[in-house]
Amino acid sequence: MTKIEQLKDWIQSSDNIVFFGGAGVSTESGIPDFRGTNGLYRQGGIKVENMTIGLGQDGYDMGKEAYDLGNGVTVDPDNEESFAYSKAPDFTLEEIFSLDVFFDYPAAYYTYFRNSHHLGEAQPNIAHKWLADLEAAGKLRAVVTQNIDGLHQAAGSKRVFELHGNETRFYCPEWLNAISQAEVLVVAGSSLVVQPAAGLLDYYEGNKMVIINDQPTPYDGRANLVIRDRIGAVIEQLL
Repeated sequence: MTKIEQLKDWIQSSDNIVFFGGAGVSTESGIPDFRGTNGLYRQGGIKVENMTIGLGQDGYDMGKEAYDLGNGVTVDPDNEESFAYSKAPDFTLEEIFSLDVFFDYPAAYYTYFRNSHHLGEAQPNIAHKWLADLEAAGKLRAVVTQNIDGLHQAAGSKRVFELHGNETRFYCPEWLNAISQAEVLVVAGSSLVVQPAAGLLDYYEGNKMVIINDQPTPYDGRANLVIRDRIGAVIEQLL
């Protein structure tokens, strides 16, 4: 029995599947990952002060007053070119995604996302649609994702736990029960080096953990089945 045949058999015989996904799930939708060959973290630093704040668009209008956001940051909604720092720091892309920048330089965080991430242009791919179909068929209990793009919901998935929040909303989900109680745990598109997210796999109590990734991960030895490929390519063979 091939690995694909084994995975297909586990999926067909289970109605308690949990999917744990990383950035690699959305790369086929045109959203770059973080640590891959062409990942965001390999693109060097940015100077956020040279970017526009982009206020007053797409329902993000913050009003008509100038805002003092602290740390020398002032934003004037009437002038999209007015994003300025009195002491303008430089950030690496990894820093832009950190809580420190989010709390201390919120304008920098939102400006980067408004002007560079282009999440709104992405559409669900074969992986997102396949997972939504599995849920509709009563086989998939939950999607636990490290992504913030909302593509799982756009594809029709209802039970989605977003570990890192969402581009437009932030909350603390309850996902441990889903992982610990899953019969089949499918992990895909994640390097599994980011903690505490990767550590969630330690809560899995079953014996059908599948890791699908085009590069080795630290959890390959823990998995019961490892498939070295893109998630989209694997799903094409499952259909």
